[in-house]
Amino acid sequence: MLRYLLIITSIALNIVLIIFFVQSDNNITNVYTNTIDGTPKYEQRIELPNGDTIERILIDGVLTKESVYFSDGGKKEVRNYKDNKKHGDWVTYYRNNDTINKQRKKQYSSYKNGSLLELVDYRYGGSIRKLSVPMQYTDNSQMITNYHSNGQIESMGKVRLSKEGKKSRYGTWIWYNEQGFVTKERLFD
Repeated sequence: MLRYLLIITSIALNIVLIIFFVQSDNNITNVYTNTIDGTPKYEQRIELPNGDTIERILIDGVLTKESVYFSDGGKKEVRNYKDNKKHGDWVTYYRNNDTINKQRKKQYSSYKNGSLLELVDYRYGGSIRKLSVPMQYTDNSQMITNYHSNGQIESMGKVRLSKEGKKSRYGTWIWYNEQGFVTKERLFD
């Protein structure tokens, strides 16, 4: 008799815990668990009206990762954080139906403690379209290299970012043809 009472009590407590730890509000699902070391872990899944889905992971109340999926389940974006700042790899994918290469990168960026280390834009076929790298010792300048579809450099130079986020060229910019020969050189203020 005591054995059956313990089993029924255990089942009842599990049901209460499941209701408490998995909450769903229309298109939002929240799951509360712990990491291996006992730190509180919160996972949230949000289904957007357009069919896309966002999955967020918070460890001890701090956002660590977001993944966004297209309505067909393919990856759209992956974002990593550390101490609520962009940190690690951020990747955006093209939407496609290619069964061999389902995850075609559209853009890749790498961050360290909120600071951009590099940003790469890709063409649909996979070749690099543009590479942006922040200039050392400045927060508002980047070295930009644009590429032809054959992989040869198309142009390169520096840009400044204004407070409004607008980019303007400065210094020497050089343009190349698809064979790699210089076609134009210009100095910007």
